[in-house]
Amino acid sequence: MLDPSNVAVDYGLFDITNMPNDTDPPIYAALMRVKPAHLSLSAWATRAGLARNIFNNIREHGNPKSDTLQKLLDAAEVGFPEWEAALSSGGDQIPPIRGSVVAEPYRAFRGHDRPRDVPVLGTPACGDVEMDGHHVETIEIDGVIDYVRRPQALDGRKDVYAIMPQGFSMIPKFEPGEIAYVESKPPRIGDYAVVQLRGSNGESVDRIVSALLKRLVRQQADWVELEQFNPALTFRVDRARIAKIDRVIRLEELVTF
Repeated sequence: MLDPSNVAVDYGLFDITNMPNDTDPPIYAALMRVKPAHLSLSAWATRAGLARNIFNNIREHGNPKSDTLQKLLDAAEVGFPEWEAALSSGGDQIPPIRGSVVAEPYRAFRGHDRPRDVPVLGTPACGDVEMDGHHVETIEIDGVIDYVRRPQALDGRKDVYAIMPQGFSMIPKFEPGEIAYVESKPPRIGDYAVVQLRGSNGESVDRIVSALLKRLVRQQADWVELEQFNPALTFRVDRARIAKIDRVIRLEELVTF
């Protein structure tokens, strides 16, 4: 027979030292709201592959890195709606996540009444293509793979879609798995852009097969110059390969306060 006292210790049933209070950082309090009942904080951290004192660090500093937070949510099997609800139930202050802009769109998605109708183009994998003598990371395009919530700022617009990079070429601006909202509008120099590419062989030359999520540096009648960050390089794309160039919407244009 199990010793109830050992079970209580193992699962933290009577441990009040980590229970949230009014002075705790909002992210720590939200994590406590989604904490699996059957896991102690130590077990949760271990399952996430993190140090066992990670929750003490979050409680003290209040601003974990985005990959740390994602590991904790994955280990707890907590999805976007549950995490959004946990953050929102703590009040109006929704903190950003250090090192990423991933958390900021929570301000745009307040409440669960926002329609999930913005199509996500691409595939769950990234690829690469040779451009201007470089191997450049691409997002493979295979139709609509999902739908994401529509920020209030985009209500009524039919010219928007989303794209989700899986690689590392645009860190720190875009992290793997981060959603970028895009509008069918030509970008200006310095904007981030989605460059949709036609295939390079006879079978796919008229079909969009991949896209580049990069920063627009320069453009001329017969080429476009783009920048990526990892590895850092600029390169040119022949206009003949380009089906369309769309503008990535800036975060401040999406956020509603």
